[in-house]
Amino acid sequence: MKQCPYPDCAWQAIAPSTEGARQAYMTHVVDEHLLATDAISVDPFEAPPGHTSDPRSHDTAQVVIVFEGELVLHTEDASVELSTSDSMRIDAGESHYSENPGDRPCVGLRVSTPGPEFSGGIPG
Repeated sequence: MKQCPYPDCAWQAIAPSTEGARQAYMTHVVDEHLLATDAISVDPFEAPPGHTSDPRSHDTAQVVIVFEGELVLHTEDASVELSTSDSMRIDAGESHYSENPGDRPCVGLRVSTPGPEFSGGIPG
């Protein structure tokens, strides 16, 4: 069972599998707590196999969450391999790019604070 960490929220997920509980939890937190404010931007993405983004940096901090597939996030200090249910925070101003080394699309979510306007695309 997963419980919501937000104060005064009684939500719980009871699911037949750990993955089912994790997905229900992520959906609850994004829908009920994160999207309820203007302080963040939530942007879904799909990176095709073999894709590499251009290096970039943003004025906002980001968290990249992988729902399916693989993604490698490269920063100035490290390269981090992410797979299903993994996430990584990228600090505001930190130069980074991403690549999908897998043989299937990588599907995920990019969450930025404070929320800039996104036009879609692949994390990077």
